[in-house]
Amino acid sequence: MSALEDVFKGGNIATSLGVAIGAGVIAPMIMSLLRPLARSSAKAGVITRGRGTAALAERKERTSDVVAEAGPTGEPTAPRASKSAKRTKRSKRKAG
Repeated sequence: MSALEDVFKGGNIATSLGVAIGAGVIAPMIMSLLRPLARSSAKAGVITRGRGTAALAERKERTSDVVAEAGPTGEPTAPRASKSAKRTKRSKRKAG
């Protein structure tokens, strides 16, 4: 800890050079360890996005199928009246 404090306080030049050279040697080693981790993380993100897109497309297709089965909008969902019921309504109108 005191060596690091000496560097920041303007201490020994040898200590400063040692830290600079050490950082120059350690940084590539750390980068070589972090690069595969970064690549695998990016690959996992791409795979996850692809699966999410496929799931969304499937959900969209199912929804459109349900909507198509439901029929056109604005139409009543009740069953149609039979012919005898229509005749009864007509006879009531004529009588009235």
